[in-house]
Amino acid sequence: MADPSKAEAFLSVFSPQTFEIPPEDPDLVLSFMRLSLLRVSGCWFYLTAHPCLGRVKG
Repeated sequence: MADPSKAEAFLSVFSPQTFEIPPEDPDLVLSFMRLSLLRVSGCWFYLTAHPCLGRVKG
């Protein structure tokens, strides 16, 4: 079985109704949120920059 505190931490990130960070493992939630933010901003940068680069090359 998985650690219940870690499961609660992940659920608190995925569930929009709960904004509470479990006091047992706040670093896990913060690092996961940071990774998600980096992934989203990376995709946004790729989608906005890629057509511009294609136009410059072609």
